[in-house]
Amino acid sequence: MMIGETEKFIDLLFYNIKLHCYVVVEVKTDKFDSINMGQLGTYIVATNHILKSEKDNPTIGLLICKEKDNILA
Repeated sequence: MMIGETEKFIDLLFYNIKLHCYVVVEVKTDKFDSINMGQLGTYIVATNHILKSEKDNPTIGLLICKEKDNILA
């Protein structure tokens, strides 16, 4: 996906027909870090601005990590 002049790669991008929205999925093979949420947020906003139409609901983001600290996450 081109965000401005920068090319970014979303791990998985789906469209949910029943919810009428895009679903951005980021998969991390390491422990959860707050930086991951920033990256996911960037992809959600970009998807809303670039792909989403007026008929679509806001994009849903899903972050999948191998491990997490319950308090940090």
